[in-house]
Amino acid sequence: MSVNKTGIKAIFLIMIMITMSTGQSISNDSNFEENDREEISKIDISYLNYLNEEPNLDYALSQTRNFAVLRIDFPDESASRNRADTIALFDEVESFFDEATYGGANLNFDILPADGVPLRPVNRINADGTGDTTPTKASYGNFRGCTGNDDVMSDSIIAALIDGIDLSRYDGLVLVHSGSNNGCSSGPNDYYAISSLDEAQEVSWHGDDGDLDAHWGGSSADKSFTWLGEYYSSTESSVATWGRWAHEIGHAVGLPHLAYDYAHCHDVMGSSCAYPVMPSSWTRALESDPGLQSMDPSTDFTIVGTGASTYLIKDINEDPNLISEDQVLKIPISADESLYYLVEVRFDTLHDADLPIPSEGVLIYRVNEWAGYDPAEDLVWGDTALADAVSVMAPPSTTHLKFAAWDVGEVFEDSNYGLEIEVLSIDPVAHTAEVSINHNPTGASPADIHISDWGQPPGEPGPYETIDIWIDSRLNNNDVDGDGDADWDGMNGTTFAQQYKWHVPGDDELPTGRGDMPWVDEINRFYVKISNNGETTLGNGMVKILFQWKKPTAGGDLADSWTTIGRIVCGDDAASISQQTGTGMCLDFGDFPEDSNENNELKSNKPLVAYIEWTPESSDFPDDSGIDTSTNQTHKIHSCIRVVVEPVGDEPTISNNDAQENLNYFETSPGSPYHPLMGSFTLDNPFNQDVKVILQTDGLPKGWDSNLSWVGGDLASGDSVFVEWEISPSDGYPLGMTENVDFSMIVFMDDRGFNYSDHGHRYKIGGTTNQINTVERVLVDTVVTSQTPGVVTVFGDLTPYGSSGTDRTFYENDRISIILTSPDQTKYVTSTSVNINNGEFYTNISLSGMAAEEVVSSGGLWNVQVYFSGDTYYRTAWGTVESIPVQPIIKEIDIGDINLDTGIGTGNTIGYGDEYVSSGRLPTLSSPESYLEITYTSPSGQRWITDVMVDKEGNYNDKFTMGESGNWRVDYNYEDAGGNLQSWNESVTVEKESDEVTPFVGLIASIITMAFAAVIISRRKNDL
Repeated sequence: MSVNKTGIKAIFLIMIMITMSTGQSISNDSNFEENDREEISKIDISYLNYLNEEPNLDYALSQTRNFAVLRIDFPDESASRNRADTIALFDEVESFFDEATYGGANLNFDILPADGVPLRPVNRINADGTGDTTPTKASYGNFRGCTGNDDVMSDSIIAALIDGIDLSRYDGLVLVHSGSNNGCSSGPNDYYAISSLDEAQEVSWHGDDGDLDAHWGGSSADKSFTWLGEYYSSTESSVATWGRWAHEIGHAVGLPHLAYDYAHCHDVMGSSCAYPVMPSSWTRALESDPGLQSMDPSTDFTIVGTGASTYLIKDINEDPNLISEDQVLKIPISADESLYYLVEVRFDTLHDADLPIPSEGVLIYRVNEWAGYDPAEDLVWGDTALADAVSVMAPPSTTHLKFAAWDVGEVFEDSNYGLEIEVLSIDPVAHTAEVSINHNPTGASPADIHISDWGQPPGEPGPYETIDIWIDSRLNNNDVDGDGDADWDGMNGTTFAQQYKWHVPGDDELPTGRGDMPWVDEINRFYVKISNNGETTLGNGMVKILFQWKKPTAGGDLADSWTTIGRIVCGDDAASISQQTGTGMCLDFGDFPEDSNENNELKSNKPLVAYIEWTPESSDFPDDSGIDTSTNQTHKIHSCIRVVVEPVGDEPTISNNDAQENLNYFETSPGSPYHPLMGSFTLDNPFNQDVKVILQTDGLPKGWDSNLSWVGGDLASGDSVFVEWEISPSDGYPLGMTENVDFSMIVFMDDRGFNYSDHGHRYKIGGTTNQINTVERVLVDTVVTSQTPGVVTVFGDLTPYGSSGTDRTFYENDRISIILTSPDQTKYVTSTSVNINNGEFYTNISLSGMAAEEVVSSGGLWNVQVYFSGDTYYRTAWGTVESIPVQPIIKEIDIGDINLDTGIGTGNTIGYGDEYVSSGRLPTLSSPESYLEITYTSPSGQRWITDVMVDKEGNYNDKFTMGESGNWRVDYNYEDAGGNLQSWNESVTVEKESDEVTPFVGLIASIITMAFAAVIISRRKNDL
């Protein structure tokens, strides 16, 4: 096993500045069956710290673990399973692992209390037993899976100690509580549980300061903790219940998830489609300490060389010590042994017959032991190989991993690595399969995944940004398909949808820096461009991209850990679809962005572009109380985005498999003087030695002031320092200027590993670029009206203001975006240009085609807001949210809508002689002392006009007896508070009286009246 260490990559936690404003401002297994996907998303999501421990490769192929199973219920939910039922289910779990390890594992479960009466948790505020002894299940909140379960475990341990149960003699605690839970488990030796009430103490990381806790982690940890419900679904079978329990116990004995997003149906450590299915060869051979290894790869796996060969392989459930046939085939792909294929055969044998197994036949797995790579930890692939390494290769004929087994005559091919696997025969009686393997490597050099590093040129400090990751917000995009709503991608080969706030001069569809400011609480696209500097193509499912960000904290710093937005897998096979955890896709860079064509192959020197949909929420951003909110401008909040592409075997370097955006953006406007800019960042020392640090400031214009709360000093290995900074532009500095001020971290260190010294080597290892624009503030004045049904009119102007009070012109390509929110709360984005001479804008927006027909035709209250993204001279600005009632679109009655025999058209229907009730609330308030005029027109053309009183809230009510069958028309007219005449109409069908004969002349009159009726609306525009 070779070791492919990366070079040291310094971590400088100062990343992309996402300038946003709160509220209305910018501050801001799909092919699994739905029920399977739902269950997959609800099972446990963590295998805890033990996964980062170094493996002990000499660990014995057996294990004995003793578990205390604590049955608990609550005053508001009694147990539905008795002790005998629980014992029977855990007997199945014990038998399952005995078979899965060929008798090597000895798992013992003591079901407690022994008297059969479930424990009731005891609140540990007073750990002497005098506290609240009857907490309800509801009082613990929603503790499902691995969420919110610390309290109930602590209180159950207290209850067990009070009951006299000695927990110190067990290797693991299993909590089986009444009701439903999808389950959660730690790994072995992750927790310490107190053995007496006197040991209880406060543990701050539990988040319950003031309460005494009965468990914690640390050097004394010696137990696994497992949380189980009596069932997941009250209707599930007992096999499904203990199968889910077996998955969690698998974690407790050292087994991780073997595939991203549980994408495996032929291993108990996969998804719910595999409960209970015996472990696969990869899980059985997994080396961990402690673990549950039951196969030795050096003796139980057959290594397949290059060339053509044929093998007879035996069922994986057969004890390898008792058979002579091959059982698991391992096909090395990379020289460093991190990338390989495994081939096994599965049948309905042993516990695989319980469900039974989803499909029988040959299983093919691609294993990449670089899975879980974290560039911040300087890991080698051997450190990451404990989880998520497996991708199940399913036949092209299926999109569901339940049916991943290959049958006779089916051929798997990976042409990029010169591999072909064919199933020649399957014997369901002898439980064997014959397979032929042709492996003829292409001789091409290994793939080399590449994302450009920061700097110009890339890799050199300053500016601290990368050209290969960026954000796209619909607020700056074009409408390409003609529906009135801004689109994401170019759709016709000639027109760009994307336009970016920061872009290449003259090409606003090509981003620079981070592209756009993310639109908070709305969908953005987070893009990355990925290249392959090697010769080997990475085919379907080989490119796996993790998108992450660091959230800002209330103190102006960044969170300590990365938050995963999701994973995009470039592939359309069953494994790729199942492992993807976000919405997005991979696209051909050669046609991007005019055409966005899906591309799942990363070829040599032919980049691809991938994106994920990202919705940062307002709750992700703390209050920014230091911001001047009177002008409704953007926040001075910084954050950080990162992309990590999973390495593949034999890459010459993995230092270019990730990139993070290190750009802060600020706008400052003249006051008395310019507003100062403030921020903060954290410096980490990632080295294994102490260093001397200097913070260097570059690019500060003459006359500007800067201040750092810490300018340098000694920084011990692993330590960090929080730094606040302030930049003050000089008074009178010209508007429209863009200045990049860099803060760089310079260290002095001895590269021989000795202690640092002042005369050691000097390295600039990272920094942050603060892009500062001197811009004029802008006020957005907006008037929104709707005089025509289904049409919104928006007009107004952008008004610059400053100490000089001088109006200035705008750029030719300046435009405003208009966000329209429909009554069903869907947001649509359109745009219009700005008059360069005075900043005025005017547009009529047809809602038809933009929103669904039923939404537009129904009318209602729409919200409209104008956004100006700013330019090099003017600041980002928002208008206020304007609410406007949009009249419903009344379909004009056509002769074709009327049945000539009955005279009945479309609309409301009432019985002959019944009263028609006209009631509701006016969409806008009427003028004082105004009435609502209602005109009733009968089918024969007779008219009745009535004036109806309207109360102060706009409510009205009227009744009218319609004594003629056929189609009636009801017209409504009133003058609103602005003096505008508002009107609409309705159609009413009166059912025919059984003995009434409708005169022919009356019918024709009715048809003509309704067919050619018109609504005349007078409009008056107020002077602005």
